Amino acid sequence: MNIQKTRFCFYAILLVVLSLLASCIDDNEPVDKQETVTLYVSANMGQTSGLTGTMHDCMLVKEKGDDTWNTWALEGIKGFNYEKGYDYELLVTKTTYANPPADGGAYGYSLIQIVSKTAIVHAKIAKQASLQQTYPTVSAIISDPTVKSKMEEAWAKMKSNASSSGRNEYGFYIYYDSNSKQYSCGTMVKGPTIAGCEGTNASVSLGIPTNNITVCAFFHCHTTLEYCPSTVSRATGPSSADKSFATTNKLPGILYDYSIKKLVGGMKKDASYKVYTFGPSQRVFP
Repeated sequence: MNIQKTRFCFYAILLVVLSLLASCIDDNEPVDKQETVTLYVSANMGQTSGLTGTMHDCMLVKEKGDDTWNTWALEGIKGFNYEKGYDYELLVTKTTYANPPADGGAYGYSLIQIVSKTAIVHAKIAKQASLQQTYPTVSAIISDPTVKSKMEEAWAKMKSNASSSGRNEYGFYIYYDSNSKQYSCGTMVKGPTIAGCEGTNASVSLGIPTNNITVCAFFHCHTTLEYCPSTVSRATGPSSADKSFATTNKLPGILYDYSIKKLVGGMKKDASYKVYTFGPSQRVFP
């Protein structure tokens, strides 16, 4: 009888211990984190390239407190239907996944409320505006302190954001008011994250200029390959797509890229770089 009681007590204690262990394991399982955040969605659309290299329309989105626009898929916010031509302020639930899906990102977004939806009317360009607006040469543009400072900021962002997980291009439009003789730079746009090193190509879409009268040039920077193997490489300087954009839009193109002619994987991101110009040397309106 005592032996049976002892066995019963042993198994009872063992069952309790196993239950406690299971509870501890469950408590230590990573869980998704949710928070409420504000997102801003631009009236302008961007473009991003798919796996096949085909360009697709996308949203330009930034979280409250961010200073750069990011390219998001049109279906990137659950429950939100984007309409081009409107600026949005959204209240959303942001989910940080404890175990992100292999074919998805680390975050998920679901719409709670559209706080505001504002129609943005782009004024038609009047021909007489060209009589009042003159445009600087690209050599003058890249010498301006305001422009130089913004280009350096973009290059610094490209380097600091690059990692073994991916890299991004940054870019913006440049504007010139011929009445005040002052330059200004548009909102910094962050291109989609390029993961892996196959093809080594990244991109950034700047959308539509906020002022089609005073826009005088566009700028972007190419990315480092420091976190890629030495088996991959790319030519530096403007790509054929860069040149095509400059020619089509009749805008001078300005690029920051590495000074060396051929960039090889593993080369340090702090290597020397320089400014490249391409396309027309000066905008002619229209």
